[in-house]
Amino acid sequence: MNGYTGRILDVNLDTKGIGIQTFDEAFCRKYMGGNGFAAKILYDRLRPGADPFSPENLIVFAVGPVTDTPTPGTSRAYVATKSPLTGGFFDSTFGGRFAISQKRTGFEAIVIQGSSSVPIYIYINEEGGSVLSAERLWGKNTQETIEELLNTHGNRADVAAIGPAGEAGVRFAGVSHQWKGRHGMAGRGGIGSVMGSKKLKAVVVEGKKKTTVADPEALENLLRECREPMKKKTQGLTNFGTPILVALYQTQGALGTRNLQQEVNSCWEAICAERLKRTTL
Repeated sequence: MNGYTGRILDVNLDTKGIGIQTFDEAFCRKYMGGNGFAAKILYDRLRPGADPFSPENLIVFAVGPVTDTPTPGTSRAYVATKSPLTGGFFDSTFGGRFAISQKRTGFEAIVIQGSSSVPIYIYINEEGGSVLSAERLWGKNTQETIEELLNTHGNRADVAAIGPAGEAGVRFAGVSHQWKGRHGMAGRGGIGSVMGSKKLKAVVVEGKKKTTVADPEALENLLRECREPMKKKTQGLTNFGTPILVALYQTQGALGTRNLQQEVNSCWEAICAERLKRTTL
């Protein structure tokens, strides 16, 4: 199966047990990866009405078939759970190298269930996973946590961690990842607080497996055709970052305001890309 390794890692925090499941091409074609894998896993395994803060809630980190290929924009990491903020299915993505490192472990999805009585973190490589003590990390912010775990496991590893807000059960707490001085955040929805309820401080991934594609030459030809047009169309992101989207979303009526009670914001110009760049440089 080009694009897939066919493996899912199961981590049970109650028993500290690690299991490996496999899937076939039919599963790939139906659910694709990332959002599709996570939605299917949560739908199948999570009891209706389960409390998001209960041990039975699941956290799923998942990647897709083009992760760690030359295709631009495919390094987005993905995580899903039942949200303590909404009570429904929730997922979030974040940038950095985490998704690539997860893909290189050979596990398309990492499924975390149960909870620990003491602070722990999970280390995952191509062989499987280990549940390790995070007593020394509990109470530290995300940057301190990530730096300490990278000192422990080396710079080939990548870390997604929670801080004091997640530990305290703040229902909108996120999960943080840092790479080359840049921060990626799986925000909204409270995935960080679900990790906190499980006493799960961080997930560390490290691997060397490479993603295979069916026709590397055809993929390269396609990317060559798209490269220049893509550069031009994304120049705003290069110059301003994601705040460039504020004006676009306002124009489209998609700028969620007051917890999505409204779709436009009369103060949008105060947070638009140009204004932020003028006032922060």
